[in-house]
Amino acid sequence: MGSNRTERLLLSRPTVDDLDVVHKLHADPRVWTHLPQGRHTSLEESRSMLKGWITDWDHEGIGY
Repeated sequence: MGSNRTERLLLSRPTVDDLDVVHKLHADPRVWTHLPQGRHTSLEESRSMLKGWITDWDHEGIGY
Protein backbone atom coordinates (compact mmCIF):
# COMPACT_ATOMS: atom_id res chain seq x y z
CA MET A 1 0.00 0.00 0.00
CA GLY A 2 3.02 2.30 -0.31
CA SER A 3 2.11 3.94 -3.61
CA ASN A 4 -0.41 4.14 -6.45
CA ARG A 5 0.38 4.68 -10.10
CA THR A 6 -1.68 6.46 -12.72
CA GLU A 7 -0.78 6.77 -16.37
CA ARG A 8 1.37 9.82 -15.64
CA LEU A 9 1.97 9.90 -11.88
CA LEU A 10 3.38 7.82 -9.07
CA LEU A 11 1.56 8.74 -5.86
CA SER A 12 3.65 7.78 -2.84
CA ARG A 13 2.34 7.43 0.68
CA PRO A 14 3.67 10.18 2.96
CA THR A 15 5.54 9.23 6.13
CA VAL A 16 6.52 11.04 9.31
CA ASP A 17 10.01 11.34 7.78
CA ASP A 18 8.53 13.84 5.30
CA LEU A 19 7.80 16.41 8.01
CA ASP A 20 10.82 18.66 7.39
CA VAL A 21 10.17 18.86 3.64
CA VAL A 22 6.42 19.38 4.10
CA HIS A 23 7.04 22.17 6.59
CA LYS A 24 9.70 23.83 4.43
CA LEU A 25 7.25 23.99 1.53
CA HIS A 26 4.21 25.07 3.55
CA ALA A 27 6.12 27.68 5.56
CA ASP A 28 7.71 29.38 2.55
CA PRO A 29 5.96 32.72 1.93
CA ARG A 30 6.90 32.59 -1.77
CA VAL A 31 4.74 29.49 -2.18
CA TRP A 32 1.77 31.20 -0.56
CA THR A 33 1.87 34.56 -2.38
CA HIS A 34 -1.67 34.12 -3.68
CA LEU A 35 -3.08 32.30 -0.64
CA PRO A 36 -1.18 33.73 2.34
CA GLN A 37 -3.57 32.24 4.89
CA GLY A 38 -2.46 28.77 3.79
CA ARG A 39 1.09 29.34 5.01
CA HIS A 40 2.16 27.41 8.08
CA THR A 41 3.75 29.46 10.84
CA SER A 42 4.64 26.51 13.07
CA LEU A 43 6.03 23.02 12.72
CA GLU A 44 2.98 21.78 14.63
CA GLU A 45 0.66 22.97 11.82
CA SER A 46 2.66 20.94 9.31
CA ARG A 47 2.80 17.93 11.64
CA SER A 48 -0.98 17.99 12.08
CA MET A 49 -1.58 18.25 8.34
CA LEU A 50 0.88 15.43 7.63
CA LYS A 51 -0.86 13.22 10.21
CA GLY A 52 -4.13 13.84 8.36
CA TRP A 53 -2.55 12.84 5.06
CA ILE A 54 -1.16 9.65 6.60
CA THR A 55 -4.57 8.83 8.07
CA ASP A 56 -6.19 9.29 4.65
CA TRP A 57 -3.69 6.88 3.12
CA ASP A 58 -4.28 4.38 5.93
CA HIS A 59 -8.07 4.46 5.46
CA GLU A 60 -8.47 5.14 1.74
CA GLY A 61 -5.27 3.75 0.22
CA ILE A 62 -4.62 7.16 -1.31
CA GLY A 63 -4.60 10.78 -0.22
CA TYR A 64 -3.02 14.17 -0.65
